[in-house]
Amino acid sequence: MCFRPATASVSVNCPECGKKINEVMGTIPNVCPFCEADLKETIASKKLGLQTAPDQPPISLPSPPQPPMAAPKAPKPPSAKAD
Repeated sequence: MCFRPATASVSVNCPECGKKINEVMGTIPNVCPFCEADLKETIASKKLGLQTAPDQPPISLPSPPQPPMAAPKAPKPPSAKAD
């Protein structure tokens, strides 16, 4: 059996300490539990879809798979020399 939550979880990053704050009981706290910063503006911008992550680098896509390297060729068999 697979457990799947009823709602998708939402989180915000604290503008003061930068730590990720997850929702608790379906709501995001108005005060950061780590540094006591006010999160009301951050939550409001998150609801409007305006929040961006300025401290995080842009997401880069993985490079395409490289073709396998060619195996070295087998050595030639020794030639029979008549003395």
